[in-house]
Amino acid sequence: MPVKHSDDPVDLDDLLCAEAVYRLADFFPDELDITRTPNRHMGFGHGIHTCLGASLARMEAEIAFAELAQTFPHFTVDDHDLRYEPTVVSRSLTQLHVTFHESAA
Repeated sequence: MPVKHSDDPVDLDDLLCAEAVYRLADFFPDELDITRTPNRHMGFGHGIHTCLGASLARMEAEIAFAELAQTFPHFTVDDHDLRYEPTVVSRSLTQLHVTFHESAA
């Protein structure tokens, strides 16, 4: 099987493991950016392998984040020294430090 390098064009259907897309620098640079658009994450699969509960999970997350933003409108995220779980299957943070402030920082 030929090896694709991160500067090669990638067809998501060619990936053996969908989460491998997170290892490709052109899809996800090694930085935290919650405003990235388009956000081509593979958290809910792709194509015929799309998660049946994806719509419900997105709705729940939207409600949860809206409530958090309303309750704690001022916060900072410490994105220095991010550490990830040591796995080849997925790319997930071991922790994310968020500080909530009473007023704008």
